[in-house]
Amino acid sequence: MKTLKLKVLSVAICLVLTLGIELAIRGFPYFVNLVEDFRGYDYESKIAKQYGWIGPKPGEILDPNYLVNTNGTTLYQLPKNELILLTVVDPGTGACKQTREQMLFLDENLQGKGVDRFIVCFSQKVSPSDLSEYVKSINLNTSSLSWTNGLESILPSIKAIVFPSHILIDSDGIVIKSFPGTSNEKLVRDRMAREVLRQVMVEKNRRSPHFY
Repeated sequence: MKTLKLKVLSVAICLVLTLGIELAIRGFPYFVNLVEDFRGYDYESKIAKQYGWIGPKPGEILDPNYLVNTNGTTLYQLPKNELILLTVVDPGTGACKQTREQMLFLDENLQGKGVDRFIVCFSQKVSPSDLSEYVKSINLNTSSLSWTNGLESILPSIKAIVFPSHILIDSDGIVIKSFPGTSNEKLVRDRMAREVLRQVMVEKNRRSPHFY
């Protein structure tokens, strides 16, 4: 029993020494980021506090008849899955270029998962062709959609969001959930993107039939 206690004590001392060396080499922020990565990103607390930039509320509708691709085909007319993740951008903002890595992450991890994804712009100053060029410039595999029903018909909650933000809708355009998708810190943006993916897949699995 005494031998076991000595072994446990030795392991504990080694662990403390290792952490101390790591702390000295990497600095305190390294461990803070480790803890934050483990915790993920808590969208629920932001939604509970009713931040104005959080985006459309569940149940609001983004009419798929007015989201149009470069060929003039509406989202309503396109073949699609039951769930659609829209990433709302304004190509002129620096954040929409800065978050390219996180957009690529969502592209890669949603492929073949039964969830459609589109890059969407509600700004009347950005033409469908310009939006398509923006998507190509950051090497995304997804397609783009532009809002064609004028400024007055855009949901007030859309006008308040930060760019980029992500909105999960169903095939009828009914909002399921909104996610702000940017931050000045890359590590935070990475956590945000992983949490978007996690919650989208939770919703996908919840709606999928289970066979036993």
